Amino acid sequence: MNQLYNNLCRILVIVFIFTLSISIKGQDDYLFEHITVSDGLSSSRFNPFEVVFQDKYGFMWFGTVDGLNRYDGYSFQVYKSVPGDSTSLPSNNIQTIIEDSSGNLWIGTPGNMSILDRRTNKFKTYPLGRIPNQPQRNVNVFRSYLDSHKQLWVGTQGRGIQKWDTD
Repeated sequence: MNQLYNNLCRILVIVFIFTLSISIKGQDDYLFEHITVSDGLSSSRFNPFEVVFQDKYGFMWFGTVDGLNRYDGYSFQVYKSVPGDSTSLPSNNIQTIIEDSSGNLWIGTPGNMSILDRRTNKFKTYPLGRIPNQPQRNVNVFRSYLDSHKQLWVGTQGRGIQKWDTD
């Protein structure tokens, strides 16, 4: 009887060690995918601002120094500035991305905020507020935030904070 008990204990210890080794080995497997320019990303250079965003539809948006990139998990759609086209982005230098309560994407570029019309894939651009008696130059958009009252707050370099009504 004692022999049977010892054998059963040995079997249980071996099963426990085997199960433990499988679970420890499973922790080494990471789900990681390196996405680069060769996958369709417009640039590997990002600004040190808010340039990675997931919208309410699940799309990932990446702002680079060479355009706005929408990623659906398989491929990219790249939005860039087109000289002479007022419905494209005013600059390829994407500095911030935010979504308002209606699902509109606001894109910050030097001196401007642009809103994307998702139906037409066209942008409407609004210049950042100008300060009287100050040189008219483009300023960087450092941060954008949408509050509970649908106000878009835009933090800039050199022009302070601006409050926009998104309705």
